[in-house]
Amino acid sequence: MVLRKILHLPNLKQMTADIAGPYPHPKKELGHAINYLTGNHDYDIPEKTKMDELATLRARLETKPSFNPNLKFDPKKHFVFKDEYYETVKQFSLSDLNIKKTRVKPVSDFAAAYPFPLLSPEAVDMVLWEAVRPDIVEKYGRLPNLAKSATRLDFHIGGHCSRQGPFTQAMLTSPILYKIIEGFCKVKVKALFSAGHFNFSLASNDPEEILRTEKSKDEQFRIYEAQSKEGGDEIPSSLGLHYDSSSFALVIMMDMGDDAVGGETGIVTGDDKFVRVPDPKVGYATLIQGMVLKHVATKPISNSNRITAVGGYCVSGPEMLDNILLTSVKPSILPRNNYDEFYNDWAQFRLKNLEEHIGFYRKKLMKAADEGKTFNQLSFIKRCREMERYLVKCWDEMEAYNNPPFPPAEFSTPYSELPDLEDRPKVLYIPANDSVHDDQAWKILNERFELIYYDCKTEQEYIEEVQKPNGRFSGIRAICRPTWLKGYPYVNHFLFRNEPVKHLPDSVEIIVQSGHGYDIVDLEYLTYAENCVWKGDYYGAAPLTYWGDNPSGRTLGIIGLGSIAIRVARACKAMDMNVVYHNRSQKPDYELEIEGLKFYPDLNEMLAITDCIFISCPYTPATKHLINFDRFKYMKDKVRLVNIARGPIVEEAAIIDALERGQLVGAGFDVHEFEPKIHPKLLADYRVTLLPHIGVASKDSFKAFERKCVENLVEYFYGNGKPSAVNKELLEDIN
Repeated sequence: MVLRKILHLPNLKQMTADIAGPYPHPKKELGHAINYLTGNHDYDIPEKTKMDELATLRARLETKPSFNPNLKFDPKKHFVFKDEYYETVKQFSLSDLNIKKTRVKPVSDFAAAYPFPLLSPEAVDMVLWEAVRPDIVEKYGRLPNLAKSATRLDFHIGGHCSRQGPFTQAMLTSPILYKIIEGFCKVKVKALFSAGHFNFSLASNDPEEILRTEKSKDEQFRIYEAQSKEGGDEIPSSLGLHYDSSSFALVIMMDMGDDAVGGETGIVTGDDKFVRVPDPKVGYATLIQGMVLKHVATKPISNSNRITAVGGYCVSGPEMLDNILLTSVKPSILPRNNYDEFYNDWAQFRLKNLEEHIGFYRKKLMKAADEGKTFNQLSFIKRCREMERYLVKCWDEMEAYNNPPFPPAEFSTPYSELPDLEDRPKVLYIPANDSVHDDQAWKILNERFELIYYDCKTEQEYIEEVQKPNGRFSGIRAICRPTWLKGYPYVNHFLFRNEPVKHLPDSVEIIVQSGHGYDIVDLEYLTYAENCVWKGDYYGAAPLTYWGDNPSGRTLGIIGLGSIAIRVARACKAMDMNVVYHNRSQKPDYELEIEGLKFYPDLNEMLAITDCIFISCPYTPATKHLINFDRFKYMKDKVRLVNIARGPIVEEAAIIDALERGQLVGAGFDVHEFEPKIHPKLLADYRVTLLPHIGVASKDSFKAFERKCVENLVEYFYGNGKPSAVNKELLEDIN
């Protein structure tokens, strides 16, 4: 216990904060695309750093007798790699690092290689000089926003190689370097559109900063040991724990003091151990499969430079599509990237790859036809969907899509272009206690609509109020209830069914309400009364699990394959489960996506092979007691059941009977037939996991509810589409 206290004495988060203090955090609105168009100036490198430490570094390079700023890259002269290093350099496979599950599919089993000699001293100086020229620093240098304990001395420079770094570009895209990398990873590679970037952590030249942060060697090593026990996440770094956007990252050490303590690349293994890649010498390179290895660029504990050049590489060849992402390189993540140049390069790279792949596949089809082979429709559909997903990945991580002014840019009319109306639509807004708001949605709701707050004590008071010719609710064109239906004080106010719905004002054109299912809405009545009901998508619910048998090899049977269930299907497939489903209609797109996913039009037939039943279908008269005494006759022994849909879909008495007989060995319910009343036998049974219908109870979920409701209002009154109408089929029947 005493040892643990000693090891944790250094405050790792604050260890470098004394160097001129941490730079200010970016503004909240920096997530919007408009900021990147202006050049990310919130992240500019401080003048003190440029005029002091960077100027010193440039002077050191330029005053070397052998320095030549016009030097051209010569691979025979500037690469010092030898084939024997494949045998002498320590390498790790993904299996060696116990990495069994990865966020994306690995392109090979190679994980990492210890540092190996790559560049001559002359080449190192030239590459470094191209990165620290004043014009390059000014245009392409930015402070980080993924660093830990960053100071004015930590920054990135990148995006310049293809335009103003000819030596570096030639080195990183050299066919000889490709072959070196391929010798380790055993797949063909090519450089990314943005070939390289630089991570800087500089030693301070300021005497006061040096004095404040000075530590003895013993103390430095004690901190080093403590850091290694932290698991990587809290270690001061120029780039915190992250995955790369490219398949492989080549990390070349450009500058590091001989007596530096720390500063290695750190890797997190499959069993969450933190491992440092040792002995990072200048001119040496470390190679990692960065897209599947979580890693970190640690800062030296000593007052030492740590500068690396990082090249990104992906698989090569027209027969395959690259799997690179924007995640860790786009301007909102690494502000070093110039917005216009970066995205033009990205678009050209991706579209060229797609063009080559389409050409390759077309020739393959032509050859098969010439040979008289049968056309394989499913194979063709699968390949087209792969290309479709590739094209989507070209844009779905862009700031203009994922960080937009609200509503999202995929709406038919972006918010910034919405027309002005003479009168703001009047909306009856039904609040709830402890509401949480999405800032953007709440702002738009108040700017674009006239809100009338619902405050009736009873449903009858509401009926009386809407009947008044000039009452508070007269002239309302929409009703908006983005909050929890069970949220007080209006928990028992059901305005869209039974008696209240008959008194819905004629002026109401649209109802937007969040929730999973719409059993509390009389859809048929509202539709034929010429009202349109729009839903808010349900986020946040998760299936409950029962600890027991290993799920691998078992069969999950889904009843109702919608947006929630498909996520459950993906997760269960990742655990090697077989997944089958019963639905009102077959879902061929999902069947192509999830291997082995099978549709059962006959529910009883599906129940007969299912180990765990997952219910996520809408509650309708047809689905009441869908699971009942009779259904259990078709089920296996030792079956499990989870219901996140609606309570009355499952006959509670049948569940209790199956538990008592031992046929049902586990059950999870977020919803209940007679809620809020729960049968005492269910409460007392340890095999049953119960939640009081709170699978949705998170702030993020309620913000998403509000966001979706406001999107629907905006789209209805100001836009052109109907993205979430739940009574589309009924509307189509009468139109």
